[in-house]
Amino acid sequence: MKTPKSYELWAQEAFEAFEEAKHLLNEGKSIAKDKYELFRQAPIIASFNRKINGNDRGSNMLSVINEIIEHDFSIDTEAKQNYFFYFILAYVHCHTYADFISEKEADQIMEYINDNYNLFKSA
Repeated sequence: MKTPKSYELWAQEAFEAFEEAKHLLNEGKSIAKDKYELFRQAPIIASFNRKINGNDRGSNMLSVINEIIEHDFSIDTEAKQNYFFYFILAYVHCHTYADFISEKEADQIMEYINDNYNLFKSA
């Protein structure tokens, strides 16, 4: 699947991925232990959406996203409450580590999503 062509389409895809992650968690088929770890599922869903099958790019996405978000959580223990935001952030930014979009593009997508949607509500 090609990457979305507009910020709105990125938002739609990321929100659909979040719903998929919640579904996998509820079915017991997620690597996340609870909703606060849903971000761990983001690179896996992104890999599936981009047709990355078990190669280094997919593994790199997972390890880098885990490291970055775990670092944020270690600094601010309340950050886990923003699991919806962290999932969307992980989903969008993992595409940079797989060379689908640039860091600048990921930041612009996140800025659009933050400006147009409430990522800090309980999902």
